[in-house]
Amino acid sequence: MCLWEEVYEPMLRSSLDGQIRYLQQLGLLAIDQRCPGCSEFMMLRPNKKTCDGYSWVCLLKTCVFYKNTYSIRRNSAFSGSRLPLFKLFKLMYLWATEILLCKVERFVSVNRKTAGEMYARLQNIPEMICA
Repeated sequence: MCLWEEVYEPMLRSSLDGQIRYLQQLGLLAIDQRCPGCSEFMMLRPNKKTCDGYSWVCLLKTCVFYKNTYSIRRNSAFSGSRLPLFKLFKLMYLWATEILLCKVERFVSVNRKTAGEMYARLQNIPEMICA
């Protein structure tokens, strides 16, 4: 079983930058992304227009997708959700520790539908945090 101190507290104590790095270390967010146009590695850059504060961007000037941005959630369990990464991680932690859905609403401050959708999505992901 996961220990609170080992898994959840590093996320709780971190800035947004630290949370993103931590989620990357856990394999929940990609460490790198390739551009769909040129297949070169994109750069992770600050982006105030996104809820996560960062996005992937292609910097190859000859690419048709030059300066196009992509969510850091792309191809992750978090893609498609608008919840802050911290809340998504909290939902994931509660799911991994088998907290009942009816209690999750209160702990994470999300409605049951949103929590249920995330729980359903997590059912299809191999164990990533707890062994």
